[in-house]
Amino acid sequence: MIRTVIFDFGGVVADFDNSLFISRLSKKSPLSLEAIEREIYGKKLDVLFEKGLISSRAFYYEVKKRCYLKMDYESFKKAYINIFTPVNGMLSIIRSLKKKGYRVQLLSNTNYLHFYNVIRHYPAVKLMDAVSLSFRVGAMKPSRRIYMDAVKKAKCRVEECLYVDDIKSLVEAAEEIGMKGIVFKNPKRLKQGLKSFGIVV
Repeated sequence: MIRTVIFDFGGVVADFDNSLFISRLSKKSPLSLEAIEREIYGKKLDVLFEKGLISSRAFYYEVKKRCYLKMDYESFKKAYINIFTPVNGMLSIIRSLKKKGYRVQLLSNTNYLHFYNVIRHYPAVKLMDAVSLSFRVGAMKPSRRIYMDAVKKAKCRVEECLYVDDIKSLVEAAEEIGMKGIVFKNPKRLKQGLKSFGIVV
């Protein structure tokens, strides 16, 4: 029996597009779009940030240095955080789960800027009973450590937790520790997946 449904954020509760951020930086950098992307994502600077190993300011200064960026911190922050779009239908599903007595949680690879400026303000996230965030835990999916953080907060057995993520390998990592899993495609398919576990929303 499922007692807790745990959701990923990016690609599930909201879509995101990092290319918007890269495009904004390119207007203030002599580097190409591809070079900027390589400096930030190809060289895993984003991973350090999402693991909480560097601060928001340190992330900014490192990007500024690597990309020869002529942009102040506040402008950088605005460019970085405005990349999300809500997935229509997800709020109603999460709200329905809450009304039916299920515990709902968030499990996300994310960082300080995205969480405190955007993610925590989403109505769907405000309904969450607990959050497990990579920058707080110090580990990213598919690390067992962050999944176990979510299980601990779920206040139920691991097999009573259902994890929803748009990336198959991350659902499989959850299943390896004993959770049930659904690979997210869209809200309609999610409802079908929930129904297969006896959950009607």
